[in-house]
Amino acid sequence: MFDYRLLSISTSLILLAKASFQYRTDADWWLYVPIYLLSAVLNLIPCNRKPWWRLFTSVIIVVGCAQIAFLVWSFRRVAHSLLQEEFKEARNILPLAVGVFVLTTGRLINHQHTSFLSYFRILIPRKRRNRLMESKL
Repeated sequence: MFDYRLLSISTSLILLAKASFQYRTDADWWLYVPIYLLSAVLNLIPCNRKPWWRLFTSVIIVVGCAQIAFLVWSFRRVAHSLLQEEFKEARNILPLAVGVFVLTTGRLINHQHTSFLSYFRILIPRKRRNRLMESKL
C-alpha cells in the first residue's frame, strides 16, 4: 500500500538537507532555499484546515511554478547560444519541482472532490473562494 505520509516526510527531510547544503555552499542561495525550506516545513506540518497553511501553500505553489518555468525557459535559451558552458543552476529545477509537486499533492489528497473542476477550486484560498461565490450571487 502506498503511504503518502511516509513519502511526504522523506521528501521534506531531503528538501531540508538540500536547503541546508545550498545555504552553506551557494552564493545565490536566496533564489532556491526559501522554496525548499517552506515546502519542507509545510509538508511536515499538514494543517489543511488552517487559512495560513493554505495561503502559504498557494504562494509556494504559484511562485515555485513560476520559478521552474523561468529556469527551464532561460536554460533552454542559453543552451542554444552557448553550448560549451556547464549550467550548474539547472540542478535546482528537480528539487523545486519535487517541492511544488508534494505541496500540491498534499493539498489535493486531503479533500473530497466532486468534479474535475473541484481540483482547481481547492487551490484557491478559502477566503478568496468565498468572496468569489458571494459576488456571483
